[in-house]
Amino acid sequence: MGPPGPGSRRVVVAKPMSFMNLSGGPVSALRDFYKVPVER
Repeated sequence: MGPPGPGSRRVVVAKPMSFMNLSGGPVSALRDFYKVPVER
C-alpha cells in the first residue's frame, strides 16, 4: 500500500441502524455528506 495520490480511493463502511426497508434515508444522507454523485 503506497501513499495516497490522485488514483487512490477512500472506502467508507457504514451500517445503518434502521430496518432494511428504511435504510434509504441514512444511505442517501451519507451519500450527500461525502458528496458522492448519484450515478456512483
